[in-house]
Amino acid sequence: MAKRTNPIVDGLFSFDGRMRRSEYWLISIGLGVVKGVLALFLVFVIGGLSKENNEFARAAIDLLFLWPAVALMVKRGHDRNRSLAYSVVALSLFLVLGVGIGVAGAMEREDLLAFAGFAAIALALYLLIDYGFMDGTPGRNRYGPSPKYPEASGRLVPDDPALPTPAANA
Repeated sequence: MAKRTNPIVDGLFSFDGRMRRSEYWLISIGLGVVKGVLALFLVFVIGGLSKENNEFARAAIDLLFLWPAVALMVKRGHDRNRSLAYSVVALSLFLVLGVGIGVAGAMEREDLLAFAGFAAIALALYLLIDYGFMDGTPGRNRYGPSPKYPEASGRLVPDDPALPTPAANA
């Protein structure tokens, strides 16, 4: 595996390796600020966009930031020993629920809106806790050495069956 050169560039464009929580939060917040400034630029500088143009601009911004968002999520998932598929499925569910909220709102279906909204909040909380607050896998995992403890990269992961049990040490 190649040596990391810049955590920001690697975090935004690469799906390889692992990412610490601190890097994940800093890059996510920075990306959110850039996305917000770009949205404000489109609204205020370009001027009063029609509703159709406003929706197009929002979709274009979301599409522009999709790759970095997926890359961040996958790399943070790798630190939690989650596969690419796990992260992509979770993000896809979140996007589907977002579309479901929009469709339910347009159809004026309060029951579907409540269900999709509750499911989206539950998934967002799960992802926030799992990816944002939980520590990564200590030591090396299948995605590379620990970015938090590079000196422990040769150590076994605590749930590794090759580790001696406490009863064996007694």
